[in-house]
Amino acid sequence: MYLWDATTAAVICQKTLPKGARLVTAIGISATDKYICASDAAEKITAHIFKIDGPSSPIASITINMKIVHLAWSPNDECAFATAGKDHLAICNLTDETSVTKTMGKAKDGKIESQCSAAWVNDPAHKDSILTGASDGKVYHWKNGSVVKAYDNSKGAVGSICSRKSEDGKEIVCVGGKDKTLTIYHFDGALKKMWSVECDAEPRSVDYFNGQILLGLKNGSISELKYTADGSAKPKTVMTSHCDGETWGLDLCMLEGGEMRMITSGDDNRVLAYNPKTM
Repeated sequence: MYLWDATTAAVICQKTLPKGARLVTAIGISATDKYICASDAAEKITAHIFKIDGPSSPIASITINMKIVHLAWSPNDECAFATAGKDHLAICNLTDETSVTKTMGKAKDGKIESQCSAAWVNDPAHKDSILTGASDGKVYHWKNGSVVKAYDNSKGAVGSICSRKSEDGKEIVCVGGKDKTLTIYHFDGALKKMWSVECDAEPRSVDYFNGQILLGLKNGSISELKYTADGSAKPKTVMTSHCDGETWGLDLCMLEGGEMRMITSGDDNRVLAYNPKTM
């Protein structure tokens, strides 16, 4: 694993999972950039914690034994993180820099839906609240490890979720659904839907910063839209690529105005035209 400087693209550090860990299925950085947590796909699925300014090997590990597809660190507790995945939500705490405790999430009927994404609430007044997107199309609100309420969100799984403070101080929750929707909620102890907008493809990742929402879509595109209270803004594609299989077609052509275009086609059944000078 590599940690990169987002401004200069310089490598900050390199970390290595233990032998037999296979691959990294989810990764996250703690609130003050002190720790990295990464989950593996070993026979006994494990989350490994690394110290950013420490050795390349893990300082602690915790066995989850259930497939992990996403993990998130608490913004209010440097040592708390949660894993989400097949039939589970697990809340973990780094008790010192050598050991980790684990509490498995609980539901009233005992059945836990598979969770696709997780986000802690930023507001210190709700620091024990976690929001997750599930395979049944619902957003689950957890408090102290137990389900408080489930909210219908989309047709199909909720693949992405983030919770951030907006410029006006509100807790804004962005949720991406398999039905190609992005839905925005306000959280003040409960979720209140604000608006929803259609996207070109399913949002597989979502984030919010400085009034802008950034989306990573299933079709290989990155889109952005401005956050508004009324949802009047629409997603704008800022980067795209072929996202399935191989790229088979490649040709160059000149437009009447003298500009060049590079034309590609791929297994995703899309034809894309690029400007080589601005791509």
